[in-house]
Amino acid sequence: MILPAARERLEALLRHRSMEGALAELRANAAVVSITGLHDVAKALVAVHLTHALRRPAFFVTDSNRRAEALAETLRFFATVFSGAASSVATLPSFDRLPWESQSPHADILERRATTLFRLVDGQI
Repeated sequence: MILPAARERLEALLRHRSMEGALAELRANAAVVSITGLHDVAKALVAVHLTHALRRPAFFVTDSNRRAEALAETLRFFATVFSGAASSVATLPSFDRLPWESQSPHADILERRATTLFRLVDGQI
């Protein structure tokens, strides 16, 4: 739960002219819109706002599974604040083995990847 005053402040930030401009460009089917200088929490806030406003998916590529999980937690929080749909956020973990190694990836990672890919194809994400 978020306090109404905090929610109003976040919504005021999202109504900033730079955010409105980025949203307008994306609505006009711009190929690339660059928003720079944001920390991970701000990235999550902006991503949830844009995906909710545009009804489009967003994908983040991170350098580690740990960072992906941390970002996903923040995305889930903002998703519940603005759209009430935390289940629409998922992670696709990277393999814990390199392709040329003789060992198979860990079974838990294979299961999580299969579950996420199924949810994506099924329209749950």
